[in-house]
Amino acid sequence: MREEVIAEKFAQALGRLNFGEDVLQWVSTALRESHADQRKEHDAVIARLQTECERLQNRMHAMYIDKLDGSVDRSFHTQMSEQRRAEREKLMQEITLHQVADDCHFN
Repeated sequence: MREEVIAEKFAQALGRLNFGEDVLQWVSTALRESHADQRKEHDAVIARLQTECERLQNRMHAMYIDKLDGSVDRSFHTQMSEQRRAEREKLMQEITLHQVADDCHFN
């Protein structure tokens, strides 16, 4: 049997379904609760990633002060700064991906 025929028969079968008001209300409530849970999880992930970005930024500032004070040499500072920047960039990309995914969810 062709896919188009199956899809048409399935659509016809679904069209014959009739749900009562109580079932529709339950589905609506479940969707709202699910959305609220997803939103909380999304916000928690974004907050965690932003906190990690701030932590890396603070480490970079502290390392710069250590370099100025002579506590660390230039090559170590350069190496660690590059590593921290790469980590921070990765975190910022993750934040962007989560924000884009959240925007796409509503389309």
